[in-house]
Amino acid sequence: MTRLLLCIMLFVTSFQITAEDEPESPPTNASMYFELDPAFVLNYGNGGDGRLKFLRAELTLRLATQGNVINAVNLHMPAIRHAIIMHLSKQSSQRINDATQREILRLELRDQVRATLAETGVNEGVEDLLFNAFLVQR
Repeated sequence: MTRLLLCIMLFVTSFQITAEDEPESPPTNASMYFELDPAFVLNYGNGGDGRLKFLRAELTLRLATQGNVINAVNLHMPAIRHAIIMHLSKQSSQRINDATQREILRLELRDQVRATLAETGVNEGVEDLLFNAFLVQR
């Protein structure tokens, strides 16, 4: 009888240790950060004053871990970078230098990435776009 009780106790103890050692599955709304590397370096503005103005921006995407958005971003990175460069290069000096306008610009860039991926059939997964650095030379 004591042998049977001892075997049951060992079985229950080993089951509890095994259950605790199993890794937890990630929550369904998990995100990951994806750096757009290298940094974006470009000239911007209309050039009306005869001076070139340069912008350097380091960007990161926050992507959902569910679905195929991560693979789509990797696959379509040239189109994403092109859309971002074209949008940034059209901006005026007043818009680039105003903090409120920069926040609006950040949201527009996020929407540009979403639109670029939507053209390839990926309509979800880009949660946000963040500036890691934003340097301007006037």
